[in-house]
Amino acid sequence: MFSVFNNYPNLLVVFSDKSNGAMKPTGDPILDKKIFENRDRFLHKLGIDKKSLVALDHAHGVNVLAVRAENSGKFTLVADGLLTNEKNLFLSIRVADCSPIYLFDSNSRTIGLIHAGWGGIVKNIIGKTIELSKNKLGLNPQKTIVGIGPSICKKHYEVKEDVARKFRDYPESVIRKGQKIFI
Repeated sequence: MFSVFNNYPNLLVVFSDKSNGAMKPTGDPILDKKIFENRDRFLHKLGIDKKSLVALDHAHGVNVLAVRAENSGKFTLVADGLLTNEKNLFLSIRVADCSPIYLFDSNSRTIGLIHAGWGGIVKNIIGKTIELSKNKLGLNPQKTIVGIGPSICKKHYEVKEDVARKFRDYPESVIRKGQKIFI
């Protein structure tokens, strides 16, 4: 998927798309049955046992969790980032408009996933994740490879003035077209 990760054959970096079906549980048992089937089918296609998966229920904040094998099989950890350096532990996040950010340091074998929405970006979730990784897992920021996955683009991401003001330090990110504002 990302050529930057090609030199690491033991690293699996993927994302599902529309063709894999919905992945976000709704709380409705009837609808969720299909969603869990979609997830299980996707994991099976990748050769991943769902008992070795840790998944986020994102909070649109800056909370990042360092997870271990005892977190395996948990699908509702509330945070916006996951980190680990344990083998055979798979991390998962869901995004729609927000950016999925993948981190990997081959020396410490640390992997990370960040759910980066505009709120997390403004509050420096990426820097906080790297700092936590460095302190808890030995990640070397200078050796870390980063991949940014697909997200909504400036052509479609319309916001109101209150959100645009939060980007005053990044004026190049705010596009005004008539009465509409896009980031």
